[in-house]
Amino acid sequence: MGAYLRYGGVSGGSPTQSIGPLGWNLVGSVTTPEQLLRVWHSLKLVRQSDHLSSGIRSAWIAKSVVPVIVINTPNSRFQVENATIVNYAFAPAPPISLQSLEEIQITFQKITYLNTLNQGVERQATASRPSRKPGFRP
Repeated sequence: MGAYLRYGGVSGGSPTQSIGPLGWNLVGSVTTPEQLLRVWHSLKLVRQSDHLSSGIRSAWIAKSVVPVIVINTPNSRFQVENATIVNYAFAPAPPISLQSLEEIQITFQKITYLNTLNQGVERQATASRPSRKPGFRP
């Protein structure tokens, strides 16, 4: 995970996506209900496959711990810390789409809502759980 890859840009209105040794920045949709993220410390991210996908798959295969992942969704922006990719699969794409989708199941130790828009109200909240013991997998 020593390489640093970038994709996208702010000129088109969408955040830059990147993966690197210190953290990732991804764009997609989270299918886990927001109220359960803090309880389960797990989420499923659905995103378009792109040139970052091979790095994400490599982290999944290696069971790497990613220090920080910032996730940008249509309604929110949040950060998860000490994240591990526990499952990676291709998602069924809508019939009219030529772009393939991927589903990434992520577990994490801490989540911080950086900019969650809920009925026009911005808020910042943090939830964390105790550190995982080495070798422990939920």
